[in-house]
Amino acid sequence: ALRLAHELPFDLALLDLSLGDAANLDLLHLIHASLPDLPIIVLTGVAFTKQQAEEMRDAGAVEVLSKMNSLEVILQKVERFFKFG
Repeated sequence: ALRLAHELPFDLALLDLSLGDAANLDLLHLIHASLPDLPIIVLTGVAFTKQQAEEMRDAGAVEVLSKMNSLEVILQKVERFFKFG
C-alpha cells in the first residue's frame, strides 16, 4: 500500500487501525514520514482514550474516528476535510 501511495496520487488516506498493537502506531508513523503531505484519517473499531487519539495525531493523523460512528458522520468528516483542508 505504501508503494502504491508513492506511485499514485492520493488526496486522503483512510487508515483502519487496531489500537492494541504498537505496530499500528508504527505504521502510521511510517506512512506520515514517507508521505508527510498526505492527510491521514484513522478509523478504529475499538474504544480509544483522548491520550491515544493525541498519540495518533502526533504520529500524523489529521482525524481519529471510531467505526462506531455512523457512515454519515464519517463521510461528513471526510467532506469537511476536502472543503477546509
